[in-house]
Amino acid sequence: MYKKIILATTILAISGCVQPQQPQIITQERVVSKTLVEQIKEFESSSSVQVNIEMPSSLQMGKFLNLKASPQMDGYLTLVVINPNGKAETVLPNRYDSGFIRANSWLYTDHKDFGIQTFPPKGMHHVLALFTQKKTPSNYAVIQLLQDAKSGRFGRFYNKLLALDIH
Repeated sequence: MYKKIILATTILAISGCVQPQQPQIITQERVVSKTLVEQIKEFESSSSVQVNIEMPSSLQMGKFLNLKASPQMDGYLTLVVINPNGKAETVLPNRYDSGFIRANSWLYTDHKDFGIQTFPPKGMHHVLALFTQKKTPSNYAVIQLLQDAKSGRFGRFYNKLLALDIH
């Protein structure tokens, strides 16, 4: 009975009739969903433009994030912080800055008017830096944003996942 159900599900999945909700990893007969960070890492090698990004690897709670970015072409920087619990929050663009950077100039985020201050919980956070030629919608889910960037919807792009330990 179970073999028939598994076979039918496999045939439907191969034919494209059934699509899994999230990418999954099968280990020792247990299905585990990939984390957001694991999914983002899969997009890193597909960047089509260079951006110089500098950021500390650790920062004290309540301090401002000192991220510096300089692209080789005009475009927009989107920054998404993923906390240790897997919750993602877009911190750029924000009400202070659209994220636009001119080619070969620097964007600095280490001041109160910029608005990127470290927040709980403590632990290893990840910062997704996505640079695109065209402005991206602010209400996109992270993976959809990366998929559309890779497809060329926002022109040439760069993405990098950076680790930040907040203590």
